Amino acid sequence: MTNWLTWDGGQWRQYDPDEPFYGYTAAACRYQGQVHVAGNFWTVNGATDVARYTGSTWEELGPGVAGDPFMTDMLVYDDLLWVCGDIAASAGNPANALLAWDGTQWLDPFPQITHVAYGRDLLVANGKLYYTGTFVANGLDSAYALLEYDGQQVCVMGGPGPVLGRIAASADTLYAATGEHLFGFMSGPLMNFIGKWPLNAPRDTCFALPQSVGGGPDRPLFWSAAPNPNQGRFTLRGPGLNDLRELEAVDALGRSVWVEWSHVEAGSVEVRCAGTGLITLRGRTGDRRGQARVLVEP
Repeated sequence: MTNWLTWDGGQWRQYDPDEPFYGYTAAACRYQGQVHVAGNFWTVNGATDVARYTGSTWEELGPGVAGDPFMTDMLVYDDLLWVCGDIAASAGNPANALLAWDGTQWLDPFPQITHVAYGRDLLVANGKLYYTGTFVANGLDSAYALLEYDGQQVCVMGGPGPVLGRIAASADTLYAATGEHLFGFMSGPLMNFIGKWPLNAPRDTCFALPQSVGGGPDRPLFWSAAPNPNQGRFTLRGPGLNDLRELEAVDALGRSVWVEWSHVEAGSVEVRCAGTGLITLRGRTGDRRGQARVLVEP
């Protein structure tokens, strides 16, 4: 078996035994009902680096990612497919290092961010997207390595200068691979290869949601949940909730979970949910749809 495999609970198997994926694969996920794979590879029919399985063959997304990129990670967040890696705008891509695919086109998700090195990792935690790389943000003089996106705004955090790799998170703390020293050189603070950052610390700066990513008429309304995390009871607040018609909830594996809701005051509804872990709520309000992510603890 070559490259990437799936685990069925009892054994490993190759997802597509007819496709060897020459090169290497870095990430796989399901987006809009199709399996997608990212890495630095080419397939038998010539698809490269980011490809989706149509049921009979692998194909690139739209025009593909230009140049000779290598992808380090890929995931789904906010109805978009996100990829990061060694991606060059000079080759004809919308941006360096980090791109988002909306089902029809590649987007520059954060035009206020200028990436100056390859993207290293993506993470969805506590209902937010986190990204590590090396970039400069409008209005800040130094290079940063960590940003956070909640579907409405993107925030630069973690202070200037660190070199961060893979990241993980608990409900209140972000953890990152750092190398032996935080800033990548011997005179930097000694971290012994892993560091942590409190998620309630102030952000260095934040930017409003770019119109190209989340502001179009077909994009969902975004609702906030409080408290978050919670034990299965919380309040949703946001636009359109006065006219909420239906609400569904799915867990991190895409399974439907029981949810009950009722209007309590203008612009908010009270929710009870039987699921645990990261729950995605989707609702219909008039001719618009809305969504929220909430962490339900056991």
